[in-house]
Amino acid sequence: IVAPFWDDLQPIYPSANNVFWEVQGAVPSRELIVEWRDVYKYPYAFLGGGTVRFQVVLFEDRDDVLFNYSDVQFGQPSYGDNGASAGVGIQVSSAEATQYSFATNSLSAGLSLLWELAQPEFSIAPASLTRTSFVGQTAGFLATVKALYGFNASVQLSCVGNTPAVCSGGTITPSLRGTDFTVQASDSTAGIYNFQIQGQSTGNPTITHQIAVTLNVVDFLIGAPTPASLSIPNGGRGETVVNLSGAGPFNGDVTLSCAGLPAGARCDFAPSGTVNVTSGTPTSVTVSVTLQPKTPVGNYQLSIGATAAGAPGAKSQSLPLTVQSNPDFVLAPAVAAFRSVAGTAGAAGITVESQDGYSGNVALSCSVSPAGPACSIAPSPVSAFPAATTVQVTTSATTPGDYTVTITGNDGNRTHSVTLAYSSIAYVVSAPPSITAYPTASNRFAVNMAPQNGYRGKVSVSCN
Repeated sequence: IVAPFWDDLQPIYPSANNVFWEVQGAVPSRELIVEWRDVYKYPYAFLGGGTVRFQVVLFEDRDDVLFNYSDVQFGQPSYGDNGASAGVGIQVSSAEATQYSFATNSLSAGLSLLWELAQPEFSIAPASLTRTSFVGQTAGFLATVKALYGFNASVQLSCVGNTPAVCSGGTITPSLRGTDFTVQASDSTAGIYNFQIQGQSTGNPTITHQIAVTLNVVDFLIGAPTPASLSIPNGGRGETVVNLSGAGPFNGDVTLSCAGLPAGARCDFAPSGTVNVTSGTPTSVTVSVTLQPKTPVGNYQLSIGATAAGAPGAKSQSLPLTVQSNPDFVLAPAVAAFRSVAGTAGAAGITVESQDGYSGNVALSCSVSPAGPACSIAPSPVSAFPAATTVQVTTSATTPGDYTVTITGNDGNRTHSVTLAYSSIAYVVSAPPSITAYPTASNRFAVNMAPQNGYRGKVSVSCN
């Protein structure tokens, strides 16, 4: 499509206001001139409208096209002057065109536009200039190669410059609409790799294009724990410290965990089980191991694991653990909470157990907070283990509420305590202070019952 003045024009045939053509020059350098000579804008040919004059020149010895503009103002109507309602450009294929202007005042008298056919070319358009991968992982740089101006050769894709250890391209034949390709890159060493993806045509002349890209190869590390092993008395707690660090431009969250713990034991991390780690200064994390009472004595092989999003796998460090014999008594409540109706006694069982061959006399006592209810525990002292004891708590009939009961054992050398939650519940009954009753009639009045502190249950109602 050759569009010197793409608009609604109205040439008149036969008249001087028409489209004319002429060939000038001699072979092989002849010129074909097509002239729009004083043509109107539709539908103003018979409405007193003005005209424009321009021409297109085609050359026998080359592919150039020349637009010449002599008069570009209609005057009537003025809204089309200077190409204000026209499109100007050339389309050379179904997918390739160049637009000079569209519906703008871009043309003027005496203007000439010389169109030259561009040389065959291709372009490379990457989807992303930067990719990040972990050590050993492969990152793909996706890009589109597009053929321009009749380009019909193959393009060899490769990596040049500060390339990672693995960087593979290939050969493709681009289309007018573009052909996608992926360059795969990876390295076993963390770092920043600034390199170029190069496309080079196989035709003559050789065309070469390069696109600068960056591959960030990252990793994270977990250092050996300090101290390197833990010896913890049964039922006790120990600590070690591990350092987390980043390699390459790593900047991300690392999550810690423990494996191989004895039954009932737990790991805690400070400042947190998930910490942000960057390359440069290591991040220290304190790992605390807490043992349940009566953990089997012996040696254990713990593992401290570290993971990060996107990493191909977890990192770990071994932590040998020795659970030391620790003769002691243990207070083991049967329940964590108990309750009773206000004014009655609530009871909960407490077993005093022996750990690692412990023997001795354990005196038991109890207290209630906030103050108010009375508590007692029996039997006390105990010396045969396991010893079953019972703690009793009693409140007045008018003091429902929630309390904390602390049971303490003492053998003269050590003291241990456990806490239980106790709730005193109740209900209240209200009725009119008096009623008027009629002989031989059925007399009714309302009695209200409301729960206190979560009371639930059946209430038997009677009267006398």
